[in-house]
Amino acid sequence: RCKDLFVYEHLTYISSFGDGSTLRLRDKVYQIDSAHDFPSSINTETNWLSYNEVKEKYERRTERFLASMETSSCTLFIRMGGTYEEAKELEHIL
Repeated sequence: RCKDLFVYEHLTYISSFGDGSTLRLRDKVYQIDSAHDFPSSINTETNWLSYNEVKEKYERRTERFLASMETSSCTLFIRMGGTYEEAKELEHIL
């Protein structure tokens, strides 16, 4: 149910992306990377000024996703990339 997803204490700076316009942060508990939520124009490797806004966005998306899972008769998951074995493991979990 995404408990503690993107909790500040679980985040760590990984790198900057491509042209350096955004920071790549990782949630160490969920092993999820944020690819475009932390622009380097207002965030640094050690100071994430947009954290509260990002956290609220993920909370809204989580609530919408869980509500959809509870009310929809079927849900389509699409995963791009990964190995055949990873796809089979995901299918088994779902």
